[in-house]
Amino acid sequence: MDLNYLRQLFAHDDAMVARFVGLFREQSPQLVAEIRAALDGADFDIAARAAHTLKSQLRYLSEPVL
Repeated sequence: MDLNYLRQLFAHDDAMVARFVGLFREQSPQLVAEIRAALDGADFDIAARAAHTLKSQLRYLSEPVL
């Protein structure tokens, strides 16, 4: 996980960076589960919203998004 972008975004406030990373670790498994459930139920609107949220968070962490 590359935190350089977050450090710049939060003006090198390590507490804010840690908070963002903590929220990501907490929320990402829930988002993946939500995407899977939505796809299983063919609810593509919910799947798209959850995927967009996850994609945005991954970009803040400089992680590749497919």
